[in-house]
Amino acid sequence: MLAVSWKSDVNRSKWLQHKLEILRDTSILKVVEGAHDVSALAQFGAAPIIKYDSLIRNGMNGDVRVACLMMDSDKGGEEKRVRAESFVHENHPGWKIDASFGPNLLKGMGATSVEQLPGLIAEVLDRKNGEKKRDSKKDR
Repeated sequence: MLAVSWKSDVNRSKWLQHKLEILRDTSILKVVEGAHDVSALAQFGAAPIIKYDSLIRNGMNGDVRVACLMMDSDKGGEEKRVRAESFVHENHPGWKIDASFGPNLLKGMGATSVEQLPGLIAEVLDRKNGEKKRDSKKDR
């Protein structure tokens, strides 16, 4: 998968900060494929997160009314996304589903799986922090 072409690291960093805010939004349930995906997103404060199989087995509880589907971009991930979307529509008809956030984040980061995100996100944030340090040294 090709990453989005960025005009600058600043634009990419701002885009990423916005995506991280959404991941941390506790009013949005993040649905992922497995435990490694839960761990990957939790590193950045994402919550609440539920695994796909837990969603199908137990349904959804609580006050959250928006489900963000974050499946890998392979065939298995696409099949789970379709099943999760159908499950939510059938069992929680008042819920909103965001099936575009996950693919958009993966594509923008040049990833094909949720598990790849921590390293790629850290790289962007480290580059941003490195630029801030260089800029502060120039000001001296």
